[in-house]
Amino acid sequence: MAMTSRAFARARQRVAGAAMITAVRRGRMTPEAVAVRMEEAADVLRRLPAADRPGGCRCSMPTPLREVRDVWSKALEEGRFADMVASPSVPSAEDIGRMDEALGWLRLIPGEDAKLVWDRATRTAWKVLERRFGASRSTLWRRHLAALIVIAMKINKKP
Repeated sequence: MAMTSRAFARARQRVAGAAMITAVRRGRMTPEAVAVRMEEAADVLRRLPAADRPGGCRCSMPTPLREVRDVWSKALEEGRFADMVASPSVPSAEDIGRMDEALGWLRLIPGEDAKLVWDRATRTAWKVLERRFGASRSTLWRRHLAALIVIAMKINKKP
């Protein structure tokens, strides 16, 4: 069976993409490692304490102390057990430093690609991204991979 020009073009893109990934792997940072660091940065940013009120406006009244068992037993009585979720742990200074470094990498690529990389790091669904960027999932996937490759290559070039 003969290969159509469209199928041939797709096969060529896959081979070229695999070659670029292999070339970057020989350096220190791979596109996969960049993606993992971006996901870590998104997680750290999510776990940072929320600044829900201005720094100068605080109540001088101390927060009342409660026993954990009292809070849980009251929640059980009111049927709110399923609503109680443990808050995420506060990230360490090292985690925040790694987050800052990863967020700085977004400046190495154009704005639209940076938005796409960050949206994927926050695990935004492809369907949502299709509507937001006006492109198909496969096109967005290729743009995402290309952006990760560019970031990895630029990181590896830095002394």
